[in-house]
Amino acid sequence: MLSKRKRAVRCQEETAAQLFEAYKAKRVVSRYGSHSVLRWLVISQQYNLLDHTTATCPMSAANIEPEVLSIQECRKMEQAVVTLAEAADKKYICYAAAFFKWWFNIAEMIKLPQIYIDPQHTTCDWLSTRNIERSLVVPDVRRAAIKIAQVIQVRAGERESMDNKSISSLLQVIRTGEWNQSLQQTLMYGTATEIYHKGLLNAVYIAIIDGRYTGRLHFEWFDKVICTPARSNVPGAWPVIYVHGNYFVVIWNKKHVLCANAYHAYCAWLYICIQDGGTVAGRYNVRKCM
Repeated sequence: MLSKRKRAVRCQEETAAQLFEAYKAKRVVSRYGSHSVLRWLVISQQYNLLDHTTATCPMSAANIEPEVLSIQECRKMEQAVVTLAEAADKKYICYAAAFFKWWFNIAEMIKLPQIYIDPQHTTCDWLSTRNIERSLVVPDVRRAAIKIAQVIQVRAGERESMDNKSISSLLQVIRTGEWNQSLQQTLMYGTATEIYHKGLLNAVYIAIIDGRYTGRLHFEWFDKVICTPARSNVPGAWPVIYVHGNYFVVIWNKKHVLCANAYHAYCAWLYICIQDGGTVAGRYNVRKCM
């Protein structure tokens, strides 16, 4: 059952018919809400087509190594994509709609005021290098890390542009067989150093954090806190973390913290929770996991 707040938000969203009317009237609509593709088509009308544009799609290049762009930079890229979309197929438009919905959301978050984090609270003993190596002895941690890595490796727009598939099946299609095998082999059998050099250590951090919170609080930390392009969660009664390539953006009360990895993002998340009383959603005491 939907809460009153969620029902109210849903009622305020435009219907497909209203969006179609906005398209014909060339009226501006919100980027966020249901019918993402139709929304993007309405939004795309605000741009003038470029006389000259590159044949290479700027979204693909941006998704390889995602950066934190400003709203102005996102608009410049969107204008180029709108020009290319004039002769594109449906999958490309679905890709573009989801891509810019995610990238503009990140750009808007970075504009929010920053949350001050006390430097003394940016470490976590049970996530030290030595404890990471100990955790990798447990096969369940490695298996969980593989599933988490697959989710956070999906880039903005990729899932929406493909037929309805599971994350694992999607990666089998959009990545090479060597890439998929390397991810699974490294996380299942690699050392902490090998996992780090493959750029997969964040998945191990998240797997360990998720296991600790699930075991001690029955709080599914990964599902309820982590937002990715593959599955953007509805924010709950706690801070949430958006994964944007190698960046982690912690959001709470219209403020943000930008972190370079999952370790520092978790420390920031925990610090915010403690400063807010230590209990999230009125029932989960995060101090039990410190």
